Amino acid sequence: MKSRSKKKHVLFAIFSVWVLFGFLSPAQAQDNPSKIGTAVSVEEAPLLDGVLDDAVWGVVSELSGFRQKDPSQGMPVSEVTTVRVLYTEEAIYFGIRCDDSQPEAIIATERRRDEDLTKDDSVAILLDTFYDRRNAFLFRTNSLGAQYD
Repeated sequence: MKSRSKKKHVLFAIFSVWVLFGFLSPAQAQDNPSKIGTAVSVEEAPLLDGVLDDAVWGVVSELSGFRQKDPSQGMPVSEVTTVRVLYTEEAIYFGIRCDDSQPEAIIATERRRDEDLTKDDSVAILLDTFYDRRNAFLFRTNSLGAQYD
């Protein structure tokens, strides 16, 4: 049991990471307060269907109030964007909702894995698991489901 308790403590430390959405440049992120969120441990994983209606998503608080990178760096996002973070013993789950009042204007051109998604409307998650604000694991995706890590 001691091993499991230690594992949960490590998971809490890792998943109590600051989550930077892909709206801030690294230099700007250092000058401004980051979004801080705590992942919630759950027994059962959410259904991965692109819809955040599972009851399990209701146990965690939403992060919101993000800033944009483009076109107006540092300004509040123009559309509602929320993030929720859960984890099980096997995985971490990010529930990201990006509302858009003009979905036909979403820029999404890239489908290839690990290609530059910064020209597309995309979402990025940086996990600073060492909490040193210098190193992070980067994950990015666009509305076409392209993956970058």
